Amino acid sequence: PTGSTTDSEPPMLPPAVDPGPPEFPDTIDTLSVAVRTADVDNAGTDENVLSICLTDGVCRVLNIPDVDDFRRGEIDVYHFRDLGLPRAEVDRIELRSADGPNAWRPSCLEVRFDGEPVYCEDTIDVWLGTDDTDATSWEDPLGVHRACETCYDSSLTHGSMRGAPAGDTARIWVRTDATRSVGLRMGPTPDLTDAPVVAWAYPRPDDDFTATLEVQDLPAGVDWFYDLQIDGQALGLERDPVRAAPRSGSEGPVRFAFGSCARDEQQPIFAVIDQLDPAFFLFVGDNHYADSNQLDTVRWHYRRFRRHAPRSRFVQDTPTLATWDDHDFVGNNTNGEDPLKSNSLQAFSEYWSNGSYGTEKTPGVFGRHRYGDVEFFMLDDRYHRDVEPGSMLGTAQKAWLLDALLDSDATFKFLVSGSVWTELGSTDSWAAYLAERDELFAAIDEEDIEGVVLLSGDIHRSLVRWITPTQGAPILELTSSPLATAPGSCDNARGWEFCYEGNSFLEVEVDTSLEDPTLVGRVYDAAGVELHRIETSRSLLAG
Repeated sequence: PTGSTTDSEPPMLPPAVDPGPPEFPDTIDTLSVAVRTADVDNAGTDENVLSICLTDGVCRVLNIPDVDDFRRGEIDVYHFRDLGLPRAEVDRIELRSADGPNAWRPSCLEVRFDGEPVYCEDTIDVWLGTDDTDATSWEDPLGVHRACETCYDSSLTHGSMRGAPAGDTARIWVRTDATRSVGLRMGPTPDLTDAPVVAWAYPRPDDDFTATLEVQDLPAGVDWFYDLQIDGQALGLERDPVRAAPRSGSEGPVRFAFGSCARDEQQPIFAVIDQLDPAFFLFVGDNHYADSNQLDTVRWHYRRFRRHAPRSRFVQDTPTLATWDDHDFVGNNTNGEDPLKSNSLQAFSEYWSNGSYGTEKTPGVFGRHRYGDVEFFMLDDRYHRDVEPGSMLGTAQKAWLLDALLDSDATFKFLVSGSVWTELGSTDSWAAYLAERDELFAAIDEEDIEGVVLLSGDIHRSLVRWITPTQGAPILELTSSPLATAPGSCDNARGWEFCYEGNSFLEVEVDTSLEDPTLVGRVYDAAGVELHRIETSRSLLAG
């Protein structure tokens, strides 16, 4: 598209008020450090005990738990809170190696005090270790200074990413290297010279320098081109234009895709999905494999996958919605009893842009999202699992779901869970919570809730099946897994109409403008070959 689809150009969007930068305190509360390992042979290490020092006695160890940090050519990020050090007392920028059996060579170091960029040096040439030829420490002779802007190739370190599509709202997610002024310019033509800044953000270290810029009241049927500016400098991004999602209740065709389980270093399947150009994409769990409850560890995995091409390119232009499952929660087959689960929730809310996470009184990643005449109910199958015996969702989330379903007038209602719904699943699925599942299905039947379809992931094989509840009509379940990791076996699956073992994804297309609205589900392999198609209609679904 090249601009407006209407006969006359729409007016410019109103400019947003710049709230201005935060005030940086005289006493450092949060110290943020990013360091790039040199891209030369043997430069990396995961064995040395490495630290950064701001005074002789104020040092912090650079280590991300359960992560192979200091890898050749890569950047690692560390946040140290509650430092309590007056800026006036900082007398050095020093790296130390207290135990260095495997020499490490940094190439760039940047330091931020409460988000403010105060130091950057990209000409470091030292081997830190304990051998006779290595240095045990390196102190910058120039002290606190800025020889560079950032150790990244841009102050925009990750993104942009399209957030959840919703009516007249657009969300653009970014991550920067420091607390900088980020402005979102939007206009109806590619020439944004005179376009206003319609949203502002100042990413903070408390959020790992992530932020979502949100603009509302977008006119319908208009293509809005956009660019980002950081500290007043336009980036010149080449991104597809944004179009507002169909308004709630708008009838017509909707086509989206979904998938789960993306672990491999290479993830070419996202380029294939990109070619199909779905309206949006649902990440249905195991979106990374941190398997950790440590905040900096989970953040490391998000940053890693956000820089993976073509996954990175895909989310730049395709709106996303996400929920999680065990591997991006706190670990394999884990439940809500983990005492540090809030760390994973914090990182999830930082690195996705869903629009809502749980409710004011009930934390979690669940939420409802309307797109025209369809609605998605993204469920949290981990945060509250087993907190109440025999419950996956917990009383509060279950009540929220039933109230939301009763409130919805969408023709199709998609219930999205990382765990599979079938009673033929494993002990880590809804099969272990059948009483609660059947209670939901019974309520759907008794309340005549129409057009319910189940989406799921997790099991490393893509499936199409019909579930026959103890009460009510059969319910269609579509399972999409894996996107990019080792496949499972269809020999271990039962009761399916179709099963595929390889890397794959599903596309769903509905048309709610028809007298009997239709649904078509297609299973694609990693090369984009259609393997299976299921066609049904609203009248054949439960409700």
